[in-house]
Parts: sequence; C-alpha cells; structure tokens
Amino acid sequence: MKITVMGASGRIGTRLVEDLPQAGIEVVSASPSLTGVDSVTGEGLRSAISGADVVIDVTNAASRRPWRSLAVASPNTMVYD
Repeated sequence: MKITVMGASGRIGTRLVEDLPQAGIEVVSASPSLTGVDSVTGEGLRSAISGADVVIDVTNAASRRPWRSLAVASPNTMVYD
C-alpha cells in the first residue's frame, strides 16, 4: 500500500512518516518545506498523490476548503468533508 502524507513536516505528519513504514507501508512525504508540495495552491500535488492508495491530510492549510486543490490534481479522488 502507498500512502501520501500531506503535512509530513508537522507534529502529526512527522509521526506518520516514521511509523507507517514499520507496518510495511510505502510513504510519500508531502510538505511545502520538505518537498515543495502545497495543498492550497496545488503546486506539486499531482506528482505527490500519483499512485497513492490513500492520502492523509494533516496540514494546517490556510484555505477553508483545501480539498479543492486535491480535486483538481486528481479528479477521481473521493473526498469526505
């Protein structure tokens, strides 16, 4: 399984990036400060979620609806809001 962690440099994201591989899960870190991925503007988002089975968003996004960028990057993504 491949999981993209949005907000990978934050308090929760850092733990997820450390712990998930121990369960045999492939992790893609996504964070403006680490990888240049910005969930608000959508920059780098398409490549960050490409091939991911799951996207976990633990960002502290300034947008009230950060999912808009995610929907643009991957139109087949189901979002629960």
